[in-house]
Amino acid sequence: MRVIFLRQQSEILGQIYDKQVDSCYLIGKNALNCTLFQDLMFFFLPLLNDMKNIVVSLPLCLATMAAILGVSSQAQAGSLTTEATNSGTYLRTGSTTFTKVTGTNGSGYLTGRVVANQENRSYFVFTIDPDMSKANRTILSAVLTLANPNPQGADLSTGRTLSITNVTTAINTLTTGGTNTVNQGVFNDLGVTGTGNQVYGTTTVASTPVVSSVAVNLNQNNILTTIKNRAGAQLAFGSAITLNGTAVNQSIFSGTTASNSRQLTINFADAFLGTNGNQQFGNILIGQSNNKTVTLTNTGEVGSTLTGAIGPSSDPTILSSLSPGQTVNFSLASGASQDRTFIYTPTVRGSNQTTIGVLSNDIDTNILFTGRGVAPENEILQSNTNVGDVRIGTSKTATVQVQNIGDGNTSGQAEVISNLNGTSSLGGSSVNFQATSGSAGNFSLTDNQTRNFDIVYTPTTHGTESELLTLAFTNGSDDGTNQSQTKNFSITGTGVGPAFQSGSPPNSTLDFGQVDISKTKMLDLVVSNVTQDESSVESLTGLTILNAFFEGPDADLFSLLNFMPGVVIAKGNSLPLQVLFNAQSNGSKNAILRIVTDQGVAFQQVGDSFTYNLTATAVPEPSSLLGMGIFVTTGMLLKRKRHPFNKG
Repeated sequence: MRVIFLRQQSEILGQIYDKQVDSCYLIGKNALNCTLFQDLMFFFLPLLNDMKNIVVSLPLCLATMAAILGVSSQAQAGSLTTEATNSGTYLRTGSTTFTKVTGTNGSGYLTGRVVANQENRSYFVFTIDPDMSKANRTILSAVLTLANPNPQGADLSTGRTLSITNVTTAINTLTTGGTNTVNQGVFNDLGVTGTGNQVYGTTTVASTPVVSSVAVNLNQNNILTTIKNRAGAQLAFGSAITLNGTAVNQSIFSGTTASNSRQLTINFADAFLGTNGNQQFGNILIGQSNNKTVTLTNTGEVGSTLTGAIGPSSDPTILSSLSPGQTVNFSLASGASQDRTFIYTPTVRGSNQTTIGVLSNDIDTNILFTGRGVAPENEILQSNTNVGDVRIGTSKTATVQVQNIGDGNTSGQAEVISNLNGTSSLGGSSVNFQATSGSAGNFSLTDNQTRNFDIVYTPTTHGTESELLTLAFTNGSDDGTNQSQTKNFSITGTGVGPAFQSGSPPNSTLDFGQVDISKTKMLDLVVSNVTQDESSVESLTGLTILNAFFEGPDADLFSLLNFMPGVVIAKGNSLPLQVLFNAQSNGSKNAILRIVTDQGVAFQQVGDSFTYNLTATAVPEPSSLLGMGIFVTTGMLLKRKRHPFNKG
């Protein structure tokens, strides 16, 4: 018969009845209220009345309330009481030989003497519960209780010592050292291995007062280890009484196999592994670290010992602060804890995790450590660095677009270190490239923020030019490691445009010479677009003659034949112009021809103008001069005729 005591104040009380093994257990898991327990007892009461097992009474409701209210967080040790499955007596039949008593007389057990020189030694056989071998269980103590003492003889007043020994000697054989030797071994009827003749416990037995039972604490010579090792099997003990050397009968036990007369009580404590669970480092900025500590606690019963080892990390970014690559052993008494701290130092953006294995004599478990490395990270979304052909006098913008695709701000750290930071600068000798406002100097981008670095190209001459744009990131490298990084971009552009040319170069003089009054004279002026640029796009290389007009004191005497303002001269083409002078009055005439174009500016906008000096001399016609001479001569003759008396 076995009795299991309730072991944890915070355990559920239940009953399991197993008819096959004829045993009833009270077991514990979690708190159960008193009403439920009473209901269970009511249900099982008829069964209990028919059972031989003993259920030890406990203050169940008090234990349950303590569990509910959390009065005690430390479980109490358990206890198991089992009755002997066999017992008997060996009788000394010679000076060194004992014979097992069989038959009717062997149904009980007898220790001591009932007749002179006849020494009786008892043995007790117990079946050890298999659970005693549990790795997390510590055997705290064992007590052998023998009931119904029946002292015989008159020589017990001074007390006698009852000794419990192991049973290792072969049947019917005993070699000790004399009939009165204390602690003699008793018979290996079970064949249990071990060292013989060792004392496991002793107690003094007196004749007065007569007690109902004698309990022997078995605490010597590793009996507790032996009990654990024999779990699930049988274990035998032998008993002998210290004799005083007289012939007087000295029997202290004359017991039977009645219930409760031969009991072994084993007190034990179970260790339980408790942890603080999986650990999360959170989002850690690359370049920084965070610590998390796993705590192992023996949450088991008083007297238990939790032993085991906590393993290292297989992830190099998550390493223990001490003995990084080593397994650390632990041995914890009930309620004791041991910490192991792990440091997370991410090296690249992304998640990291490692499983820390914990081995123990209770259970094995894994503790998951997780963390995420975060950082700013630059990405070039677009890079329009070659603006191509740009008409002289106009502008075009090259753009490098950068985005912080990182997650550094999720670390909760200051923006000065969690933003994407750097400096933008231009390097080169050309003044035709200029950074717009905010495109040069320091920059700082938060997560997902985009920044355009705009470089404006305004050519002033024909041909290709380039400039170097440098983005020097102080963090947020594009490999996710949050390192510094420099990226260079060559900004290029080609200046194009028309090239004005005329048969008579600008600022030269167009001389009409002498022109008879009332006559006109025309001179040719050919204007050409002689650009050598590759582009033939009209808006880029087309030359527009926006207007042409005359300036000066005699501007009204000059004109252009068939000229239409706004005419466009394509690359390589020419426009013939006819400049006309109309002589109206005698004398020298002067004016300026001004041709307005879109050279040097946007297409068809007012740009360069070109001037030509115009000169002409208006003279009378020759016929007019002859007629005037005849008129003058005739007049003189007529005058002479009017003065006939004039003798001169």
